This record gives sequence, C-alpha cells and structure tokens, in this order.
Amino acid sequence: MTIRRRLLLLLLGMTLTPLLAVSTFHQITIRVARLRLTDRIRATLVSNAELQLQQLLESSNAIFAREAQLMDALVRRQAREAELRLFHEPDDRTSDDETTDRDSGAYEDPPFKVESERSAVGGTEDAGQRRTDYGRQTLFLAEGVRESAVTTDMKRLHDMAAVYEEIHRLGPAGILWQYTSLESGLHMSYPASEGQRPPQTYDSRQRPWYLRAQAANNVVRVGPLVDALTGRRIITIAAPLRRPDGSFVGVTAIDRTIPNILADIRLPERWTVGTERMLVAVDPRSDPCEPRVIVVLQSRYTNPGSDWRQPIQYEELPSTEGPQFRMMTADLQAGRAGTRQMDYRGRSCLWVYGSPGVERIIPLLIVPYDAVIEPATATSRVLLQESVFWLRGAGVVVLLAIVTTAFLAAVRARSLTRPISDLAQAGARLAEGDYSAHVHIATGDELTRLGAVFNEVGPKLRDREKMKKSLELAGAIQQSLLPGQAPRLKHFELAGQCLYCDETGGDYYDFIDTADLGPGKVGIVLGDVSGHGIGAALLMTAARSSLRANTRHYGTDLVGLFDKTNRDLVRDTGDDKFLTLFYGVVGDQDCSLTWVSGGHDPALWYHADSGTIEELPNTGMLMGMFEEATFEQAGPVLLKTGDVVVVGTDGIWEAHDAGGNLFGKERLYEILRTAHGSAEEICQTILQAVRDFVGSAPREDDVTLIVLKTLATDGVFTSRPV
Repeated sequence: MTIRRRLLLLLLGMTLTPLLAVSTFHQITIRVARLRLTDRIRATLVSNAELQLQQLLESSNAIFAREAQLMDALVRRQAREAELRLFHEPDDRTSDDETTDRDSGAYEDPPFKVESERSAVGGTEDAGQRRTDYGRQTLFLAEGVRESAVTTDMKRLHDMAAVYEEIHRLGPAGILWQYTSLESGLHMSYPASEGQRPPQTYDSRQRPWYLRAQAANNVVRVGPLVDALTGRRIITIAAPLRRPDGSFVGVTAIDRTIPNILADIRLPERWTVGTERMLVAVDPRSDPCEPRVIVVLQSRYTNPGSDWRQPIQYEELPSTEGPQFRMMTADLQAGRAGTRQMDYRGRSCLWVYGSPGVERIIPLLIVPYDAVIEPATATSRVLLQESVFWLRGAGVVVLLAIVTTAFLAAVRARSLTRPISDLAQAGARLAEGDYSAHVHIATGDELTRLGAVFNEVGPKLRDREKMKKSLELAGAIQQSLLPGQAPRLKHFELAGQCLYCDETGGDYYDFIDTADLGPGKVGIVLGDVSGHGIGAALLMTAARSSLRANTRHYGTDLVGLFDKTNRDLVRDTGDDKFLTLFYGVVGDQDCSLTWVSGGHDPALWYHADSGTIEELPNTGMLMGMFEEATFEQAGPVLLKTGDVVVVGTDGIWEAHDAGGNLFGKERLYEILRTAHGSAEEICQTILQAVRDFVGSAPREDDVTLIVLKTLATDGVFTSRPV
C-alpha cells in the first residue's frame, strides 16, 4: 500500500468515522419510519379506493338499469306514435295544405339523390360543423324508390318531429339520432342536419338494427355500430313497427353515443386521468373451463369509427396471463364483484369490477395505481425532503473533513509530481502522433500502473488508425458496387445517388439492365437496411448479390423474385436486422412502370399535367425477417411527358437540423412541384436541399434516392390504365 494511501486512510478514519456513523444511523432511522408510514397510508388508501369504487359500480349498475328501462320506454313510445300515424287517415287539412307543412319544416323536399363525389363520402363531416335543426326531420329514399310510392307515408309521418323532440328532451344524454325506416324504402331521420347525406350505398333496411328488430317482437339493442353520417360509435335501441294485423312494416330506433353511456360512471376527479371505463361480458360461446371476457363498450371509443359497412368486432379484454387475471375471470363468470391489482398497457392498475347488470353486462374500471396512492407518494416525498435536509448538513461536515485531509495529504505528496510531469510530456508527444512515446515510472504504486496503461495507449491508437483506413477502403469498395452511370433510354431519364453518414452504410440503389426483363425494360432498385455501419453494409451487399442473381431466373415475375430474395435474406440475417426494398420495372417502349415494394416508403409520382403528387403504395412486408412474408405486384402505371417518379429512403424526410426539426415530406413535395430540368438536376436539387436544411447538425442516417423523369412520349399511350 502506498504512503499516500496510508496517510489518507489514517486521516479520513480519524475524522470521518464518527461523523459517518452518526449520519448513517440518522438516515436509517428516518428511512425506516418513512417506509412504515408510507406503507400504512398506501394500504389504507387502496382499501378505501376499493370500497369506494365498488360502491360506485353498484350505483352505476342501477343507473344503467334505469336508463335501459327509460330507453326501452322511449323507443316503445316512438314506435306507438309512428304506428298511430301510419294506420290512421291523415288530417284532411294536412293533405290539402302541403305548402304549410313544408314551410313550417314538417318535412322537406323530395329525398336527395347522390350526384356528387362529396355525397358518396358520407359521414366524414365533423358533427360540430353541421347545422342541426331540432325542429325538423329529414327524409331520405333508398336507391331505386320513387317518391310517388311513399307519398302517403311521408304525409302521415310529417309531424313526427314533435314526438322526436319530446323524446329527445326526456331521454338521457348522448342521444344522437332518432329515425323511422319503412320497408317501402322511406327513411326519416331526426334532427335535420343541413348539408349532410348518407353514403350513396346506404340502405337502412340492410342495417343490423333493422334486421334484428324485424325478427323481434320487442325492443332490441344492437352495437357497438359505426354511424354512417358522423363516424361515431353508437348503440342502437330499435323496435319493430307492425300493422294492426301484426305484419311487419318497418323499424323505429334511437342512436346513443358510447362515451355518453359510459359517462354515467362518474369518478372522483383525482382518478379521472388515465382511467379506463369499460362494460365487459363473459362470452357465452367460449369454453366454460377457459372463459373469454369481451369488451362490449369502452371509453376509448371516442374517436370516429371505422367503415360503417363493417360490423365492429368485440375486442377481447387484454390479458396479463397471470393468476390474478384468471381469478378475475372466474369471478366474472360466477357473477362476483371484486378488485385485482394487475398491469394494464404496461402500467400497474387497480381492476375493479361489479356484479352483472342488464343483460349480464359487467362494469369494469381500470384505475392507475399511482393515482390511488398519490397521497402516500406525496407524504413519502415530504419525508424524503426532510431526510435530504439532514443529509446535506452531514455532507457539509464530511466535505470539510475531506478538504482538510486532502490538503494535508497534498503537502506530504510532492514526491508524486515528477512522475505526473513525465506522463504529461509523454502525452503531448502522443497527441502529436508519436505512437512510440512511453514513460518509465518505478514508484511502486498507482503511478507505476498508470504508466503501464499509458504505454499501452500508443500501440492501440496505431491499430485504431489502421482500422480507420480499412473502413475507408471498405467504403470505397461499397461505393464501387453502386451504378457508375444510369442506363440511357429513349423515353426516360434516370439518376441516382447515395450519401452515407459513416464510412459504410446500409442504403443501396441499382439499375438492372438485362435481356431477361424483355426489350426496352430496366429494373430500378432501392433498399434501406436497418441501422448503418459495417453490419448494414454487409447485409446490403448480400441483398444486392441475391437480387441480381435471382433477377436472371425470375425476369418480370416480381413477386417470385421478392419471395426468393426474402428467403435468402432470412437465412443470412439475424433477428435484429432487416431491410426495406423497392423494385420497379421501367418499360421504355410503352412508358410504363411496374413495381413491388417490401415495406419501403411509397414512391412519389409527380403528374406534370396536373401538378399533383401521387404515392405508389407499399405492397409487402419487410425483407429478411419473416420467411412466410408475402408480396404483391402493382401496376403497370403509364407515365406522361414531364412526369417524375422519386424513390427515396427515410434519411431524406427524417433528416433534422440542429434544433431537432425534421425535413419532412412536404418540403420534398414542394421541390418536386417547382424543380425543373433533367433527372440528374432534380436529384442534385433534392440532395442540396437536405444538406442546406441539416446545416451543421450531424447526419444520423444514410440518404439515397432515384429519380425517373419521362421525356417526350411520342404518343406511346393514350391514358392511364384502370
């Protein structure tokens, strides 16, 4: 042991031992007290929360039951009013004074007919932007139904708006639409919504709520569904309409939005953030030994739904696959309320579930555990701050002792300065490139060891310099694998370039001109390997070799080419490497482009005649990960004079400046709209724009692109293919 170490240990032991003992004892005492108090508070909070949430769910069950009864009664009332009007003669004054009815808003002009693209979109307009009239109803006719065939029913039901308005006022929150649909093809909807029409293919007689009610004798509930007008997720309560002889004539129904249904579960404000509200049920079709729990409604249904024509599939309750979840499933199956602590979407939560309510539906709350124990956490923070205060005081004393000890040790350690000076001089020589610089220190302590380590640095730096040169050589070899120049075509110009952020990279582009593709056909290839550096470069080289070899066998069969290349790469790569790949075949004779894309970002097609930009979509999965991956061939598309197709890697639009702002695709779109000149000039314009945007910020990804520009087509085509 060195004299310096012995001196330091002696002095530190004499001064710091009593201080550290007292400070440690104090900190242990405070920590134990803090943990005990926090644990007790946490246990009390969790117990109170479980009790409060269980009571909340029981009261919510009662509210659900009352609202279900109310909605049933309102739908029956709506059905009764509609039947009274349909099967009793209308007032003579109504028949004679049609103008008064129309002017007062009783019913509108004849139902609309789809005549524009906007009407065919139906349901995309935001509900908050509609002009809604709660004093009127809107009439629609199914496709192929004439107004003259339903005029009598229209007149009989012209005053239903008053009934709808009263039911809407008496009903619970969240009523979206009220409507009556007849088997004759007449559909009456309330409230009236100006400027909004159902999709062109919409026929209320084919909707699930209509078909269910048609086969029932009482009120039915159907959902969740996607509303065709607003795209919101809804529950529909419907009842059949029947003639006096009992035969079916139509359906009347009320739509209620899902968020308003779940709003009846009113949580304390401190638990609202992050809490999931759900209504779940045990799937009766599942195995009784392994029951499946499905989510009937959930609070995440606040965004617009999917296609209204497709039924919403019930989701299975996310499982943590643990004993707690299995015990909860058993409770749900047996109709028992309870509480479990389990993870939900990577976060510890309290799962509180009530007893079955209407139609065996069970309310479920998933409350973040952090929100429940927040008071205990706050208490722990206060105690921790108090502990830190005392620790700082002890730290100041210890620091003073250390400073004093260090000063005394420094006075006695001047003999150590000479070896350090020798190390500094040798380090200066090493910094100037003298890798043979070394020192000889024989003090027998740490400085001797430090000198030995220093003497090892020079040779290692020399080896690192050699490695750097090897990497530069590898980069030059990789650049040589890229095309030296683009093929010359009659109707197209081709250009491409690749910029690596390291000596080597994982981006790759190629032009394949082979007779196997047919006369006048050229293959354009662009790939992006995950990551960059040596590993990515090796995978890129393997992909290039496999693709070129397989092209000779598959020719224009792009799907077969990608299947074979993908299998080759899966066998050659590990689980942490993959690549995206775009392969297009340019037809010089007919100005066409056919492509297949394995997980690559869409290529951009600039239409010179309209100034618009179209994306050529991805047609398959990532390459090199799954042997069973599938791919599809797209195209051909026919290019017109001046059209430009750009295929690039994400290193373009994901490039960022010193402030972290992304280059983005909008800048690339603007360049395509304004850039003129040859394909090579457009390529250089894009690359220079990326360089200017990045500025002094380091580039973290490779940048590669191919530009294809159409020259005069000489009338080789007349229109784009369908």
